[in-house]
Amino acid sequence: ILGLKQAREEDKQEAIKLLQIIASGGRKYKELICESYAIELIKKLLEYEIRSDLLKRLAGLLNLCKDPRNRPKILEDQSAPNLLESAPMFIQQAAAAKVIGILIQNSVDISEELMQHELVRKLLITMGNRNHFDSQRQASLALHYIVCTNPNVAEQVKTSMGIELFEMFMNDPENLYQKITEVHADALFNNKANLLLKTEESEVSPEAEQDGTSAKD
Repeated sequence: ILGLKQAREEDKQEAIKLLQIIASGGRKYKELICESYAIELIKKLLEYEIRSDLLKRLAGLLNLCKDPRNRPKILEDQSAPNLLESAPMFIQQAAAAKVIGILIQNSVDISEELMQHELVRKLLITMGNRNHFDSQRQASLALHYIVCTNPNVAEQVKTSMGIELFEMFMNDPENLYQKITEVHADALFNNKANLLLKTEESEVSPEAEQDGTSAKD
């Protein structure tokens, strides 16, 4: 249905809802959808009217319902059920981070649009999720690409992380999760990256933008 050019937007939206229901059935169903070229499908959907809503929901999947900083004590019987309940949410988070990483490398426009949904802040929070290593890894890789292509974001990420963590992040984003401590996770969870970015943008007046100078100058 999603691949049919003659299909109505309403039909496409219902098809997406059905895919979400299937995906909620468990990991094997999510893997089945991914094996069916889900990422390519998302790229195609971005050509339709649902693009804005799709990107907003994709960024929203990075959000967690609870504080992800503390690593679960899986050796204690009481914590095991909570870990199992959180697993589907963490899997969705990791998948969203992976898809975002792919999309932003293929399109500057998509990257900029996702940035409007506090993408940097959410990726930093996801990097602090010590409950799920794949979420941390995928978020780190996606953010690393953004940092390497956007100097303005790089400075704010550095401020949010601190020099030590930022240097480790730039040197080895894929394996950074192995070095993130509880202190690092706390800093990532409470980051103000998007607030810093908005503050810096507000300091540039329309007149200054035309001259290529900041309001402070």
